[in-house]
Amino acid sequence: MPREPKHQHSRAREAWRDRDRILSCASHGGVEGRFVALALAHRNTIYRVEDAAADLRVGVRRLLRLSLRVLGYSPSVIIGLARVSSVARSISGHNGQLKAIAAEHAYPGPAAMHRQFVRYLGVAPSILSKNSAALSEIDNRKRARRSGRPARKAV
Repeated sequence: MPREPKHQHSRAREAWRDRDRILSCASHGGVEGRFVALALAHRNTIYRVEDAAADLRVGVRRLLRLSLRVLGYSPSVIIGLARVSSVARSISGHNGQLKAIAAEHAYPGPAAMHRQFVRYLGVAPSILSKNSAALSEIDNRKRARRSGRPARKAV
């Protein structure tokens, strides 16, 4: 299976940093708000862009254009973001078994969850499972890199 282009990883990581704004759009009206709400509702299942378009009664291309224009990211990135943010909450809340969390979120196995997690966060899920403060540490480092200031340690 061919690897995704490098820019796909950077868009996923940008979406992760912007997740609060993106996922809060679920409360907005319109197709884009309903789309984010559907992505969040299906975060524990395999949910494809085609499924979302059918549920919203729009074409895939229309959903792509709306998503890019309003949310700034493709529908596949938004769906993956909803799923990965749920995985991150599950990991930091359980000190959990990654295999069980992968099954709970309908991944074919821990390796698939690992790949998507790294694509969005840039770190392995095992790092987060060993240290629940790691999520805020990752966010602090990424914010510091963007602003040019040194990162603050999570307390």
